[in-house]
Amino acid sequence: MNYLKTNFFLIFTITFFNLHCKSAKIPSMPKLIGDSGQLNELNNDNVIFKSNTWFVYDIYASKNGKPVYILQGDGPRNYVVSNKKNKECLKRIYLFVYPNTSEKISLSSTQTLISYKHQFGKTVLEFSEITGIIENKNYIFLHPPRAWLDIVEFAPFPELPQNFKEKKEWETHGGIGGFDTSPWGIEADSLRAYHTKTYTLESDSIPYRIEGKQILCSKINGTFFSPNNVAVSSSSFLFNPEYGFVKISIQGLNGYLIELNLTERIFSN
Repeated sequence: MNYLKTNFFLIFTITFFNLHCKSAKIPSMPKLIGDSGQLNELNNDNVIFKSNTWFVYDIYASKNGKPVYILQGDGPRNYVVSNKKNKECLKRIYLFVYPNTSEKISLSSTQTLISYKHQFGKTVLEFSEITGIIENKNYIFLHPPRAWLDIVEFAPFPELPQNFKEKKEWETHGGIGGFDTSPWGIEADSLRAYHTKTYTLESDSIPYRIEGKQILCSKINGTFFSPNNVAVSSSSFLFNPEYGFVKISIQGLNGYLIELNLTERIFSN
């Protein structure tokens, strides 16, 4: 149960913001800003998260079973969550895997660098949410998007040991940085301290349709426990060894549900 005890969850997401927008096609490779450092070669053995690959997710949000709409507002930390239907809401998220890079930022020595780009209505923002994933011989870990989605920080992240089918149960521990849940009407400061996330393999044979074919996935359920050991949120993930996390469902605080569904994977040069 202690196999995945780690402290790197304290790493902060590095972001930069530009208000220009463009059409909702696959964006160009996001720029990476940082000090020059040693070559990051952590992508070399990746099977799922290969360099220059895009993963395109549709997003759905609800509260107590009723749709809610995430609006751009003034930026990724100053936005609006509304129960009124709005065509300009957050609709799609693009995950891009950076190639090996010599740019050195806080994640580059331990994780494969990725970027999330966000589509509101029909436009994809130039904003890039830079964070990281880990894919190695021991386990797979994905930082989910948290710009405009701070509430996701207070739930189990998509992660599993490579031997999860034999292990069936595992847990992780960590703390939470400076994420703001006020747009969701939630005060979560008491949950930032050291906490526990537990995971259980539910099934090995859940079907999922993508790119015109049906694939089989493993379903993993996670629970987030507060510092005083109270279960406060949960997550479930569908994982496929070729496509990775194809469905991410986060039952967050205060009745909110965030769902990300992978619709396609695109290899770019």
